Amino acid sequence: MKDLGSARYILGMEIKRDRARGRLWLSQEKYIHKVLARFNMESSKSVSCPLSAHFKLSSKICNNAQGNVEDMENVPYASAIGSLMYAMLCTRPDIAYSVRLVSRFLSQPRKQHWEAVKWILRYLKGTSNICLCYGTKDATLESFTDSDMARDLDSKKSTSGYLFTFVGGAISWQSKLQRYHWIRDVIEEKQVFIEKVHTCDNGADMMTKVLPKGKHDTCCAIIGLDTVPTPLPY
Repeated sequence: MKDLGSARYILGMEIKRDRARGRLWLSQEKYIHKVLARFNMESSKSVSCPLSAHFKLSSKICNNAQGNVEDMENVPYASAIGSLMYAMLCTRPDIAYSVRLVSRFLSQPRKQHWEAVKWILRYLKGTSNICLCYGTKDATLESFTDSDMARDLDSKKSTSGYLFTFVGGAISWQSKLQRYHWIRDVIEEKQVFIEKVHTCDNGADMMTKVLPKGKHDTCCAIIGLDTVPTPLPY
């Protein structure tokens, strides 16, 4: 057995370190560039947020736009969703809400759904160098959660989101249509502590709605999304 030193890559994620400062970054910059090339988005104009508020996505678009069914037959919608999903699950919690939203229309995507997917790709183009950063805080497990109010245009259900961070970086996250869990017992037993957090300090806010750039950037900072400083000492 040969010692190859510290890991540099794992499952398509690049590992970068600054041992002097006790920092570690997980990056998918190379993967994102491959995805952009696969879907011919390398020359697209970057955008500052994962999704714009002007998108009103629902299955009603499918029912009212039968004329563009043929136009979507050769569009790699499912493949693009899969590529975005992998980035979201590994290092990009900032696109969790947007990817979950567009993934609801896999069975009958229409032009507007595809435009939303391309918008997410344009966002990744402009933020491909953003990484998950660990080591900026103490070794304390923190959780953020948030919910919107019945914003799903089809079911009128609410969307819930949560984020867990450790040593300053996100380690677990999810955005999904709401399901309820009864946790009174664990709260009474003090296994879980609930604390009210102002919306300006709640990193999970990005998991439930489209945000303006300023608020979106604040959420990214809360959950440890940052760029790697250069030059980086090994």
